[in-house]
Amino acid sequence: MTRVLVPWDVDHTLMDNGGVSKANYALAFELLTGSRPGVPASTGGRTDVTIMADLLADNGVPAGRYDVAEQVAALRAAGERNYALLADRGCALPGARGALLALVPPRGVRLGKRSPQDFGRDPRVCEHRCVRRRIGRRGA
Repeated sequence: MTRVLVPWDVDHTLMDNGGVSKANYALAFELLTGSRPGVPASTGGRTDVTIMADLLADNGVPAGRYDVAEQVAALRAAGERNYALLADRGCALPGARGALLALVPPRGVRLGKRSPQDFGRDPRVCEHRCVRRRIGRRGA
């Protein structure tokens, strides 16, 4: 059996998250530091770890104050808190349904979705669940 790896990024590839991604970074920052960030997260298709490191640095938090595990835990908690918001604001982009249907595996083959953007996220709060839930409702 030939195995094929098809990586993709979710945000602005398969869905519009309605600004919830940036809200997650801001909340994760607040959970870590106890204060709101003065400078917002710059996302631009980078990994969660890189985005968080830059967000902390841009807001004057010394490098190394919070390790990757702490940052990932804060992002996980923020995602869980904002899950309903994502389900409300997020929607599939045009073509997302067709792209996902083209990847439907043959019987007996499992298809999993993981990307660098999902690093550390609990599967219950990954955006792909919102895409799957919304894909038939918003014209994608």
